[in-house]
Amino acid sequence: MTLTMFPLKALQQFLRNPLMIRMALGLAIFICLFLVGSVLIRKMRQQITVEMSPAGLPQEGSSAFGFAAYNGVIQQLREKEKGLQRLLEAEQQCSTSAGIIHEAVLANLSSGGRSPGQSRCKIAFGIRIAADVQSSRSVPHGHTGALARWR
Repeated sequence: MTLTMFPLKALQQFLRNPLMIRMALGLAIFICLFLVGSVLIRKMRQQITVEMSPAGLPQEGSSAFGFAAYNGVIQQLREKEKGLQRLLEAEQQCSTSAGIIHEAVLANLSSGGRSPGQSRCKIAFGIRIAADVQSSRSVPHGHTGALARWR
């Protein structure tokens, strides 16, 4: 008899405490929201997979096949054009930076005889920068190579 009375007494004490009732109610609401959310996520995944699945491929002789092939070729050409445009921009940036470095090297080189403040180091520096530019086609942002050795 005491074994059956113990759960009832514990339940009565639990129900007398308003904080415990609030916690139990909050837990029940949380579990319900979790279950509803998981069901909604499953339905959304199913809809996305249905939308993303490729439509049946058209027959080879039909006009829809020709249209699909034409669209595929056009899409590939657009992607290639974008890639070539990016390459062109990168090459223009490299040539611009190489031109700036070339001008800086020429400005730092002496024009003939050396004055007491200038030395062979500036000429060697210019040669190193020119070699770096030829090997990497641009000077990195961290000023590595001959430029870092000079400073």
